[in-house]
Amino acid sequence: MKANITIISQFLLIASVIFLFYPTSNNANVNNYALLLDGMDTLKYYGMDTTGHWWAITKPFGKYRLYIDGIEGEVCDDITYPVISPDARQWSYYGYYNSVIHFIANEGDSIANYELDATDFGENVYSPTGEYLAYSYFQSGTEVIVLPNRTIKVTNRYGKLFIDNSGTSYTIMGKHYNSYVININGKESTTFDSIIPIGYWHNRDFIYAGFNGSSWDIYQGEKQIGTSYSQVLDAIVNKAGTILAMLVRLNTGRCMCIVVGADYYDPIYGKTYDNVWGLALHPTEMIYGYGATEHSRTFVVQSATEYNANGEIGRPFYSYNGDELIFTAMGEFGPYINVNGKKTDIRISLYQDDIIAKKPGEETIALPTELTLLIYNYAKNESYPHILCDAVSNVIYNAHSNRYEALGVINNRLYMLWE
Repeated sequence: MKANITIISQFLLIASVIFLFYPTSNNANVNNYALLLDGMDTLKYYGMDTTGHWWAITKPFGKYRLYIDGIEGEVCDDITYPVISPDARQWSYYGYYNSVIHFIANEGDSIANYELDATDFGENVYSPTGEYLAYSYFQSGTEVIVLPNRTIKVTNRYGKLFIDNSGTSYTIMGKHYNSYVININGKESTTFDSIIPIGYWHNRDFIYAGFNGSSWDIYQGEKQIGTSYSQVLDAIVNKAGTILAMLVRLNTGRCMCIVVGADYYDPIYGKTYDNVWGLALHPTEMIYGYGATEHSRTFVVQSATEYNANGEIGRPFYSYNGDELIFTAMGEFGPYINVNGKKTDIRISLYQDDIIAKKPGEETIALPTELTLLIYNYAKNESYPHILCDAVSNVIYNAHSNRYEALGVINNRLYMLWE
């Protein structure tokens, strides 16, 4: 009897904390959920991709099994996390069972399972728009890379594998002692002290930054872009390979954002600041945002517009459709959110580094707490907690279903939670 009273008391305490900590409302029904896995096997890992796919790895009989969107994989002695294509149409992973390494990938409505003559897993990547897949595996010290149009063998590869949107060009990095080279379709660059790979341009040129001695240079294929810089702080190429945005530190010590567009003859050079960070790029347009400081003042800059930003600032990001530039911050009087320059105080516990989801066009955000999925209307200061869980995954805005989603675990059972 004492044990039951203790359990009930703990539940009431947790519920009261949620009630007191989050202003609540009954105006919205967010308690939609569905059972995904029944808990018969131990739930080991789980997650949601930003495209809306869910996955989980269970541990039956001391082994591993992967589920993707409810599709059950083979029981494996070893397994990798799945990789999901940017267009959400494909996924792939490696598994080891029956003393053989397998590469498993969906191909349309069917699932391909390749038995590999391999000694270890490699890397599986998709092209930026998601149409093409490349994967690799090891045969002792040699890595076999299976590209969309051919197979190659390499040694001493370093870093990530890249393929372009046509599926015909690949880029890898190599390391020779303390020097690095970029290898584009089998052709090696000169050596550098350090390399930052950035991504593919629309014409199949690969963009990267190379450091030699005391300065960084940006290259599009073999052509240098702009001048030399003392530091490359951040760089992004959009999926179509038509817009390149960079945050750099000039040789004078000042910092700047530089944007290159496929339809523009000259780069766009932003205003210089003491420091810049947190680059965000619109998904399709030549619009960009980043944080900046100047004489102890902090801003978030969107293209040529400065938004005042006091306190500790989180990394800016764009909404799914690119209509909103969003950042959260811990100000002098508490947390706030800023959407396209409009600041609103937030009356829940939120830190600038917390990962939130934001539905475009609505004054709501969603985030995981230790116990539940929480949806918060910051304009009305109303919170909508979901059902209590033992643990909650990351929260996403699913553009296909136009809703917030997360995974919740209750007694080893996995649930889909949504608003």
